[in-house]
Order: sequence, then C-alpha cells, then structure tokens
Amino acid sequence: RTAVAEDVPRVVAEIAVGWGRLPLPESALTGLVNIGEATLAYALLRRWKFDPRFAAPADLAKFVLAGPLLAALAAAFAGGAIYSAFTSTETSYLEFVRIWWFGDGLGLLILTPLLLGFRPFGAADQAPAPAWRAADAAVVAAAAAVLAFMWLWPESRLVRLQMGPLLLFPFVIYISARYTQRWVAVAVAASSLVLVASVTGGKNPFGPLAPRDAMMRTQEFIFVMSMMALGLASLLAQVRSRQRDAEAANRGLRRLNDELEARVEERTVELRHANRILAELAAVDPLTDLYNRRGLMDIGQREIALARRGGRSLAVMMMDLDHFKQINDRHGHQVGDETLKHCAAL
Repeated sequence: RTAVAEDVPRVVAEIAVGWGRLPLPESALTGLVNIGEATLAYALLRRWKFDPRFAAPADLAKFVLAGPLLAALAAAFAGGAIYSAFTSTETSYLEFVRIWWFGDGLGLLILTPLLLGFRPFGAADQAPAPAWRAADAAVVAAAAAVLAFMWLWPESRLVRLQMGPLLLFPFVIYISARYTQRWVAVAVAASSLVLVASVTGGKNPFGPLAPRDAMMRTQEFIFVMSMMALGLASLLAQVRSRQRDAEAANRGLRRLNDELEARVEERTVELRHANRILAELAAVDPLTDLYNRRGLMDIGQREIALARRGGRSLAVMMMDLDHFKQINDRHGHQVGDETLKHCAAL
C-alpha cells in the first residue's frame, strides 16, 4: 500500500518532470510501469502474508523477493523497452534493464523499510526503542566522523585503499543489534544518501574509478549493507519476540503456580481442620461430649507414660449412676439421655 500510494500520482509527476525534455507518451508509460511495479509487489506481499514490521528473517526474504527482485525486474524489462523505443543512444536494451532494475531495486530496499517504520505507513504496534545511552552517542559520532572524512578528504590514502565505506559496517551492525527496524532503516538510508552524494559529487569514496564503475560499486555496497543490516535487525527482532513470549509464558506459569500453591495451602488448612474434627468426633461421645472409650484409652496411655517417666503414682476415679435403668424404664429413654447429659455437665 505504501508503494502504491507513492506511485499512483507518479504518472503526473513523470509527465511534469519530463515536460519539455521527454515525449509525453514516454513520461506517461514510465509512470504506468511504476504503478504496475508497486501493484505487483503489493499483491505478492499480501499473498505471502508479509509482516511490515520485519518481525522475522522470513519477512525480509519475502520483501526482497517481491520488491527489489521480481517487481523491480519486471518493471525493468518494461522500462528498458520504453527507453529503447524513445531514446536513440548506443546503450543496449539489457543495459537499460540493468540500470532500471538496480535503481528501483535499491530504492525499494532503502526507502520502503524506512517508510514502514513510521506512521502513517508503518504498523501502529512497533516495538519501543531502547533508552539512549552514552555508547549510542559515541557510535553515532564515530559514524558521522567517517562520513565527514570520506566527504572532506576523498583523496586520502584510506579512501584510495577503499577502506572508507567499510568503516560504516561496525556502525550499521551496532544499530542493527541495539535498535529496532525503523532506526536501522534510518541508519541505512542516511549512510546510502551520503555515499551516493559522494559519488555523484566526484568524491570517489571507492577510489579512482570511472563514474559508471563507481556507481556500480556504490550500488553493490549499499545492497550488501542494507541486506546485512535489515537481516540482522529482523533476526534479532524474532529473537526478542520469542524472548518476550517466553517471559510472558514464564510469568503466566509463575502466576498459575502461585495460585496453585495458595489453593493447596488453603485445602491443607481445611484438611487439617477436618481431620481435627474427625479425630474429636471419633474420641468424643456425641450425647454427653465426654471422651468415649477410644478417647479414654488415648488419655490413659499418655498419662501412664508420663507417670512412669516422672516416677509418680497414678490414680483413676470412676463414677456410676445407681438405678439408671429404672429412669429409662419409668420415664423413657429421652429423660435418660437428659439425665446423662446433666451428670456429664456437672
């Protein structure tokens, strides 16, 4: 959708830019080819369920295959035919195809991740950027120094050895390892802009090369740098996502474990209380609330053991109700039960 939104007005833009310099049919056809390129890329990415956050290396592979490779190549074949039909130069059709393909492919590779990282084109649920640290400022300052060095001293020995652009790799790797896709795309776009500006301005960051060879070397370098940075960023995004999922799962397991332990503790207390009630019921007569035979035997054994250990005497007193059977026979068992309860209370 981002590419389509950009290329829909491009027919008008192509005509306006080429007005007076290019034939109207050539400008219009070029704009239509650009729309077809963006539409093809969008259709492929939608079919392949591409995640615009580049949340996994598979998303980067889908994007590169659909955009810079297939869609840009298809547009290059059509665009090369347009150039060959309207331009009378010694440049061959395949050379036109290569120029279009490399230009559009790198443009998609650099600008599309950049636009997808921010609103209104990007996803609303982008991962938050980490806090800014002093090391981040030092790395950015070092990268800016390298770019300034290549721009201000293009004839230095370091540039002649073709080492200048390579010094950008540690900076890009650091940004890819520390920050999310949107800021990686910003770093790649900024580095690419400076490199292209250096080549077009005659600074020759890759050494004394012919303009055509210098631009080819620049395109190759930008492609490698972009793929390395976006690939590392998407891989680390997948790792961080899995770590967050694992942490969330662990928190859920800990919460469930705490709830289970609380429920077990609650059930244990209830079980102890129930066992205590059962023990009391087993040792107490339900009518008189006095100890029954089992309770009497338990107490007796405990008291005998204490008496033996302390060398003390032990006495047992027993009380009997005389003529209790007559109470039951004359007044009934209910009165007999009340009599027993009264005596037990006394």
